[in-house]
Amino acid sequence: MLSSQEQHVWDDVQRYWELEAEEPPVLVPVAAGRTWRSHDPDDLPLPVVAGIWITIALVLFGVMAVGLTVGVVTALGWALWYQWPRSSTGRPTEG
Repeated sequence: MLSSQEQHVWDDVQRYWELEAEEPPVLVPVAAGRTWRSHDPDDLPLPVVAGIWITIALVLFGVMAVGLTVGVVTALGWALWYQWPRSSTGRPTEG
């Protein structure tokens, strides 16, 4: 049970809950009919998957320097792929 002061504060919180500041408008122009979708992390591109397997094989066979290099390049490729926005024209994709 709330004290009278706590109840008063709680009533104020509920009353002003809907009066929050509005979100600023998005300044990034989007072409008509296009939306941006993020990438599905479970759907990796073939070069990234190949880089992962090559890195594992090189490390297992003892070629650590080359394995580390391939691993770093693969990680950078994955990061660029993941952060790059995809354009969608709003049409349904097949699959």
